[in-house]
Amino acid sequence: MLSYLYLFVFIEMAKVEKGEMYVEILHRHVWLWNGKEAKARYWHLIIRREIEDHKEIKYSLSNASKETSILTLAKMQAQLYWIERSFQNANLNADWTNTKYVNG
Repeated sequence: MLSYLYLFVFIEMAKVEKGEMYVEILHRHVWLWNGKEAKARYWHLIIRREIEDHKEIKYSLSNASKETSILTLAKMQAQLYWIERSFQNANLNADWTNTKYVNG
């Protein structure tokens, strides 16, 4: 029986201040169907597990082309944190709590 441990790929993500940053990536091609369209769509499933903390697992779907490398997909997934964080910070700084919507 093949253990799930051997399905992860050990990848050097980037050079950082303290050396290199490594993660484990599991990549699978999946087909998703919403039940409404005529056929399923092709997606990449990317699961990232941190080396320091195997309990911290992040997963995402990507509709990138079939030829996109695992390293590129892993880097795109890592960038999502910073994109989402910038939106959170912008909302906090803008103080949308007192904004009223006016129609027309």
